[in-house]
Amino acid sequence: MSKEGLRNRLLGTWQLVSSVIRFEDGEFRDQLGYDPSGFLIYTAEGGWLTGVAAASSAEPIWEGRCQRGPARTAETAAGLGL
Repeated sequence: MSKEGLRNRLLGTWQLVSSVIRFEDGEFRDQLGYDPSGFLIYTAEGGWLTGVAAASSAEPIWEGRCQRGPARTAETAAGLGL
């Protein structure tokens, strides 16, 4: 698959379903708890926005980048209804 084809397949909104880490001893652990929530958004213009919250957290952590520099991510996420 070409870079352009892969890029186009990744554009859009993705929902986090788990965050598992594997340790050297082979054990797997849920990094953010059993039922984390989160989204990752890639735009055609090269921007991105992510919000992740552990299962026990009421507030997600937002991070992002847009063409004009770092996004005001909490405000952007609220505007998107996330």
